[in-house]
Amino acid sequence: MCGFIGGFFNKRKDKSTLDASLALIKHRGPDYSGCSEYSLERGFLYLGHARLSIIDLSASASQPFHSECGRFSLVFNGEIYNYKELRDALIEVGYEFSTDSDTEVLLNAFVEWGVECLPRLIGMFSFVFYDHDKENIVLVRDAFGIKPFFYQVKDDEIYFSSELLPLLELRGEAVRPNLQRAYDYLVHGDYDSNDASFVEGVQHLPPAHYLIFNLKTGASSKAQHWWKPDLSDNKNLSFEDAVAQLRALFLDSVRLHLRSDVPLGVALSGGIDSSAVVSAVRYLEPEIPLKTFSYIASDSTISEEKWVDLLNEEMKSQPYKVIANQEEMRADLD
Repeated sequence: MCGFIGGFFNKRKDKSTLDASLALIKHRGPDYSGCSEYSLERGFLYLGHARLSIIDLSASASQPFHSECGRFSLVFNGEIYNYKELRDALIEVGYEFSTDSDTEVLLNAFVEWGVECLPRLIGMFSFVFYDHDKENIVLVRDAFGIKPFFYQVKDDEIYFSSELLPLLELRGEAVRPNLQRAYDYLVHGDYDSNDASFVEGVQHLPPAHYLIFNLKTGASSKAQHWWKPDLSDNKNLSFEDAVAQLRALFLDSVRLHLRSDVPLGVALSGGIDSSAVVSAVRYLEPEIPLKTFSYIASDSTISEEKWVDLLNEEMKSQPYKVIANQEEMRADLD
């Protein structure tokens, strides 16, 4: 999962503040955490990261990650599923790699292609890319907004984080709720249809957008689209061809998601979607040790346990079940 914190400030931040902010995001990345300070003419840039190791478990792949030349740095939350293919393409144009991580692939892809690399990425991600020579940072969020990205530009400073609380710790100001967003959510169930968050002044970076912040001047660009979905219909496709294409796309997506240097598991509700994923994993990897994780409702009238059991038996997977009743949920709510 991972998480990052950081920002650019006119004055140096106390180590205790940085440590407290990182601690608030530790649950996203228990394997390693670190923070780098960069002193510039106008102030100080901080990039902090809490790592959950999935691809290349070695310490050399930890973040903040720096290029071999020292000019570029990166903090990154997510996974680039097609990193092996991108790595091969970059090797062909002369890049060398010191790790087996998707982090190094992402950094070098951005160095080589800039924001034009973004449509090449298959994955879920949010990241901050720092060019030491140009003295700017690029904030990026994946196409569907799977990975969170909160930020605030105030005066000529910027704060950013994978979650709200670490950002607020860095900011160090009284928190004011965004009452309109609270109303929209409580009345209409609408939260992420625009870039406002529950906290006044703090924004989401919208899905499929990037933003550039100039560290020399404190100027921020408007968030810009890097991708939009193609919603046009293809009426020339037969039903049989559509089935075949969907199956091929689905299996290819699952195949890429299986890339991991740690054991894999699948969330299994018992419904069609998760059952299809488990079945695809077993089809692609007949011998892989497959573990499933399921919530089982304590109310037998709505429980899908029989479907969970049926699929686990058919796919020869190891089930893990969590059962929680209303009282337990109420006790844990705070």
